[in-house]
Amino acid sequence: MPGAMTLIEEIKKVLGAYAKNAKPESMFTLRDMLRELDRTEALKQIGCNENCPVCTWGNPDARAWENHCRIWAFLELIEDQDPGRKRGNAVVQREAAELLKAIEVSNRPTQQ
Repeated sequence: MPGAMTLIEEIKKVLGAYAKNAKPESMFTLRDMLRELDRTEALKQIGCNENCPVCTWGNPDARAWENHCRIWAFLELIEDQDPGRKRGNAVVQREAAELLKAIEVSNRPTQQ
């Protein structure tokens, strides 16, 4: 199993690829990687304290019933929106780009 930061770096690469080319293969890879991130509780290893309002990966615009963590919100989106085998999904592609920007701001979820 790769370390938490290695997994985050791999996720960044695939997010970038999906944001540009919207290939379904990238989506399925992202889904698997995010499930692994969840399964191994890797975010805790790199500093997630579940305080999304002050987290660089949090979404301050999330409504009370939405997931405030951009990573888990993205996983929910791709689980719900199943892009199938066709190319492209504008909503998912836009959210992939937003998540990538949030992760690139800081390689750790909480602000230092």
